Amino acid sequence: MPAQWRGSLVTHNDTNPANIIFRDGAAVALIDFDLAAPGSVAWELAVAGCFWAPLLDPRDVVDSRHGRGIGRFRLLLDSYGASPEVRWNAAQAVRAANDWIAEIIEDGSKRGHPAFTQTWRRTASMYRRAHRWIEAHVHELAERPQARC
Repeated sequence: MPAQWRGSLVTHNDTNPANIIFRDGAAVALIDFDLAAPGSVAWELAVAGCFWAPLLDPRDVVDSRHGRGIGRFRLLLDSYGASPEVRWNAAQAVRAANDWIAEIIEDGSKRGHPAFTQTWRRTASMYRRAHRWIEAHVHELAERPQARC
């Protein structure tokens, strides 16, 4: 992971849905710790947000999460109880997390790994669009939602 986001907390770094075991609709286990390393809360929240919000250009979200990435990321931060500093740092880390995830897939593809090659062919342009979308929305990601009256 990028040096800026390393820390004393051991982070999973790959909290994508394929690495979560569900039973009866509830998450019960986290698997696949091959990317675990010393990281930070902001980094782990950013990685989780990239996968679960998801933090993508809305053109690349075709399910019920379409157009809801910012709100879902804010909900993740709220649910964690993130301080204003952690919120800002997590929003800043999202750019690096998106690029890092894409780099892992691209590198695996270049090394000839069949699953990474197939994934990279399918997602390379999506990750480039996500990078631009994140750049345009980084300040919104960190904001606390306004209370509704």
